[in-house]
Formats: sequence, C-alpha cells, structure tokens
Amino acid sequence: MTLFFRERLGDTIPVTDARDVRRSLPDPEGQWIPGNSAFELAFAWVDAGDFPPAVRQVLATVPAYAGMKLIKAVFAKHTDLRSFGGPNDTNLMVYAELKDGRAVIAVEGKRDEDFGPSVAHWKDSVARERRLNTLCNTLSVDPKDCQALNYPLVRRTASALFEAQQDQASHAMLLVHSFSDKDTGFDEFRAFTATIGAPVLAPNQVSVERVLDGVSLRFAWIRDKAST
Repeated sequence: MTLFFRERLGDTIPVTDARDVRRSLPDPEGQWIPGNSAFELAFAWVDAGDFPPAVRQVLATVPAYAGMKLIKAVFAKHTDLRSFGGPNDTNLMVYAELKDGRAVIAVEGKRDEDFGPSVAHWKDSVARERRLNTLCNTLSVDPKDCQALNYPLVRRTASALFEAQQDQASHAMLLVHSFSDKDTGFDEFRAFTATIGAPVLAPNQVSVERVLDGVSLRFAWIRDKAST
C-alpha cells in the first residue's frame, strides 16, 4: 500500500521512490542537492517507508504519540490559509492514527537554511497584515508579539491546525526534522514556540500541548543524520 504522495498542480501523485519528490519542488535544480533539506527529508521518510527511527523515538516520549501508525504523508502539501493570498506549501504533511484519535504533523525539513523573513520584514502591505491577523488569531497570539518571529513558522503552524480541523484530527504538530549537526535555526524555533506558549527548550524534545479550538497543538525539533 502506498503511504507517500506528492502534490503537483493540484494533483496528488503516489511516491514510490524518493527521487519522485523532486518534481514537486518549486526550484528542482536549486533544492534537489544531496545534503540539502528537501533531498534529505525525502530520502529519510520514503526510504524508511514509515516514520524515520529518529522521529518515532522522540515522539514516543509523549504518551499520546507512542505506537502511532502512519496513514499517509504528502510532500509539498498545499493548505488554504483562510485569508487573502495563496496557499501554504508544507514540506511534508503527515497524517497518523494515535491511541486516542488522529494527528496531523506538518514537517519542516532543515539543514543550514534559515527559516525565512521575520514577520516585521514580511508584513509590507495591508493584505499581508490582514493575513497575519487571521493566522495570529488562529494561534491565539497577539500580532504585536510576533514581529521578531519568522513568518514561515507562523503560517506552517496554522497549516497544521487547519489540516487537523479538516481531517477531524484531535492532535496537530509542527515538527522540524533537522539534518544539521549545528542545530542551525534552533534558537529562532525556540523563541517562536515560547511565544505560542508551548516551548521546545532543547533539540530532540517535544513541547507540552496547547489546546486551540479543541486541537492539541505541540511542537518538536528532531535531529537526524544527513546522508552527506
């Protein structure tokens, strides 16, 4: 049974080889390089055919996620952000069965790239300010408290919640799957999770939950070995 898929121009296409993921990347030439996050993420998950061992081991420290079963995982998953503008593309959206319901996990691959612009630098128009207000309302945080945070983390967390609501899942998570031996970007991630109210204090740790609109939201940063 196929568990992995990719989105491309609105179609959901089965993935049987990690190299298939390249076709759904915004910049296939620039992003599909051994050692880069997109490459490492695809091979770590598709070759495992399940949750990669490093991911399963860390998530199992939370009783709700122990013994989880992978239902499907979609690379380059588009999510409507319920506000003016285009959808968010999540590196990998994972749907799982837990002991007490379903979970949606938005996985962000990470190597040595940064997380993208701060909210203050990104918010350069009235339309973007309105989108920010919608997403911050979803996360139950004041937009004024988010100005120094990385905007992509805001939208990816909201995507996890929106997908969980769509899937009628009781759990959602933003998980950074890091292939950096320097934990590049962790300080920014820690600051973001602290502002949301579910801090990740160290790598290989899952946060406490924060319940938003009936969904249990958590965050995690998981280290893994890169292939190169």
